[in-house]
Amino acid sequence: MTDVDPEVHQLLDAVRQRRADLYDDLATLERAIAAPAPGREAAWGNGVAAALGLVRAELAAHIELNEGPDGLHREVLEESPRLHHAVDRLVEDHHRIAEVLEHATSLVTTRPAELDEGWVGAVRESCTTVLGLLARHRQRGADLVYEAFGTDVGGET
Repeated sequence: MTDVDPEVHQLLDAVRQRRADLYDDLATLERAIAAPAPGREAAWGNGVAAALGLVRAELAAHIELNEGPDGLHREVLEESPRLHHAVDRLVEDHHRIAEVLEHATSLVTTRPAELDEGWVGAVRESCTTVLGLLARHRQRGADLVYEAFGTDVGGET
């Protein structure tokens, strides 16, 4: 890591932890949507809803850590103003991910009278979109931190 002040180092440690927590929650969501649903659609939906709740809470904390007044994005822009387009892209990602996450949550919590494979398929598709968006967002975030500070915040856990 390039020389960064202790506050930035502490912030990067918090980013690493938040990334690990988000990764764990995404794995929980993936397991929930991959669980068998036939004949147990209501229980399956409850598991997916709980996993989505974890992801939503973690995403909110992630956004605060990055976009907050003393957040990572401010530090990145102070260190490397040339990265403002990459920061803007990550902020756009946050809006898009939150929108798709809200849609997935709505699908799983606003259940039709007849829970069937069509409903399960729609929920799975929406959740898979969330997983894909967050995977790409995590990649872009890791690249941004590396470009700004010369450190790896971790693609692995």
